[in-house]
Amino acid sequence: MRTDRYSPSNIAPQEFTFVMWYHAPLRHAGWPIAAFRVQEAIEIYREAGVKIHGGIFSCDVCGAHFKEGELWRHDSGEIISVGHQCAAKYELYMDLAQYKSQKAREIRRAKFMAQRAEAWEGMRETLRENPGLYEAFRTDNDITRDIRAKFIKWGNISDKQIALVFKLQKQVAERAQRQAEEAEMAVDVPEGRQQLEGEVLSVKMKYTAFGDTLKMLVRVTTDEGIFKVWGTVPTNLVADIERNHVVRFTATLKRSDDRGFGFFSRPAKASIVEPSSVEV
Repeated sequence: MRTDRYSPSNIAPQEFTFVMWYHAPLRHAGWPIAAFRVQEAIEIYREAGVKIHGGIFSCDVCGAHFKEGELWRHDSGEIISVGHQCAAKYELYMDLAQYKSQKAREIRRAKFMAQRAEAWEGMRETLRENPGLYEAFRTDNDITRDIRAKFIKWGNISDKQIALVFKLQKQVAERAQRQAEEAEMAVDVPEGRQQLEGEVLSVKMKYTAFGDTLKMLVRVTTDEGIFKVWGTVPTNLVADIERNHVVRFTATLKRSDDRGFGFFSRPAKASIVEPSSVEV
């Protein structure tokens, strides 16, 4: 029968000072929790531990094995390892609020890491099943970036989203190819009063302190090449103009420093015409 001061019948809580708490790898609701401060506890215990029952995962008071424990320093300078339940039983009370707070953080982190691992595995599987999807996700497009962000977060996307990512990749590539071809065909914008016919590439409202103005970008194809002009939508077209419409109007043109681009002003005699009347 033990008679030392650390035996269950002789331990005096007022003679001890809390050092630290630690735990081995655990699981909580299925989530794996990594070991916490074990190496630090081993080093401290190695220097001053009483080693009555062999190490930091055996209670020096009762001898029971545990996964979550505490180190307590006796007034003599010696350190004992105690399981959480024994510590409470023998009135060795640490800061319980701090312990619970730290444990909650560990559980949240463990859950997050497990979810991330599951998501990454789902991503790898989806990418294996859809060759080229990784490259398609690199497309410079807002919708693609949004789908990619959700894919990274959750690890899965629908078949429709996969199809859309590939579709956007193709559209962006075709647009880039078309722009490259147009750049090769670009000609200087003719200046002065001109009659134009071209395709509306974009329509945008511009807000200023002097009022709101609807603007449009028009691509004009000629025998010599292609140029684009930007300006105010003619008043009689404001209610009807849309992207891809083909318009005809007269305006004053001014070229910019960029070859193939300029501005138009004072549009008049404007109308929307059939696309077939535009030379391609």
